[in-house]
Amino acid sequence: MHWFFLIEESFKTMVHSKLRTFLTMLGIVIGLAAIVVMVAIGQGVSQQIQDQISSFGDNLITVFPAPPNTSGARGSTSSGVRLTKDDYEVIKKNSEYLSGVSPIVQIFAQLITSQGNWNTRLYGASEDYLDIRKLELKDGRNFTYQEVQSYAKVCIIGQTIVENLFPDSDPLGQTIRVNKALLTVIGVLEEKGSNSFMDQDDIIIAPYTTAMNRLGTSRRNIQQIVCSARSKEEMDLAYEEVRTILRQKHRLSDTDEDDFRIQNQQDVLEASKQTSSVLTMFLACIAGISLLVGGIGIMNIMLVTVAERTKEIGLRRAIGARKIDIQQQFLFDSVVICIAGGTVGILLGVSVVALLKVVTTLTLIISPLSIIVGFTISFATGVFFGYYPARKAALMNPIDALRYE
Repeated sequence: MHWFFLIEESFKTMVHSKLRTFLTMLGIVIGLAAIVVMVAIGQGVSQQIQDQISSFGDNLITVFPAPPNTSGARGSTSSGVRLTKDDYEVIKKNSEYLSGVSPIVQIFAQLITSQGNWNTRLYGASEDYLDIRKLELKDGRNFTYQEVQSYAKVCIIGQTIVENLFPDSDPLGQTIRVNKALLTVIGVLEEKGSNSFMDQDDIIIAPYTTAMNRLGTSRRNIQQIVCSARSKEEMDLAYEEVRTILRQKHRLSDTDEDDFRIQNQQDVLEASKQTSSVLTMFLACIAGISLLVGGIGIMNIMLVTVAERTKEIGLRRAIGARKIDIQQQFLFDSVVICIAGGTVGILLGVSVVALLKVVTTLTLIISPLSIIVGFTISFATGVFFGYYPARKAALMNPIDALRYE
């Protein structure tokens, strides 16, 4: 029996029993549509997380104080080991693979102007911070190295602060009372929008020296040091360089543990990719349950079809049809139904994704690989769940089949 003939016969069977074919395909349609949608959501979430991490800066390396349970020859962080201004300065002075270095001093502050007040977090940083974090200025300028060294009372603000404190005026040159000091606005940042972590426009940046000495905090320590490697290829070299500099600065021996923690942006991206992959697989497995139910339904329907066509099977065998011919015919029936259902399911899934893109703000990505896998799953489902009914039909005794009532 030629394949073309087998496919033609399968389509004739489908057309002859339209309602049964529709009900048989329904599980496959729902299963494949669910897989397409779930994988699109999973990949969209993965891309969104990666974009958000990348938005914090290129080739980012962040140094934190070690967590309290870190111990070594110099003791834990609870014994007094912290990041200091000297740590930042020694990294900046001795680094070879870094394009920028900035300490971070974070202070919860109340901002007051004649037009209102606003509570936010102030970031004390160096003049390199805007470049490290990929922050663009809409108006004004960045503060200089000299202003950092002189504890200048200047600041740069984001669009959220502009909207709340200067709704009807140009903020450049105006002053904001921050705790006990008056800071002059010298720059306004381009709008970046919100992400899953925070409102990126709700930000005020001042020289870290000003934050440590003029805002009523008298901070001696800094929360973290952010660095930018010169290139992605030099990330590992930059990482090891920063680690070596700090170990020498803290006078740690070869056997001492680090009393600080370094986070590589690439490591964060890889961890997010792994988490997103697990999420995508989990969502796909949930959707795959529908495929399993649909496959079982196909097997049941095919068994009923075999029973209904018993006399036809006996007649074909009597006029010379081989066992393999009968098996192929019923197996093709199952595969054609599954592929047809898979095609409808994939089209439905793509349509649902397109609709969700219009009516929601979700980031959804349809991968060509998921469509190819969908067709492969359809074919495999038809073969797997159609084999037993087809085999049962092929093994029928022709005489018993002809006598079947």
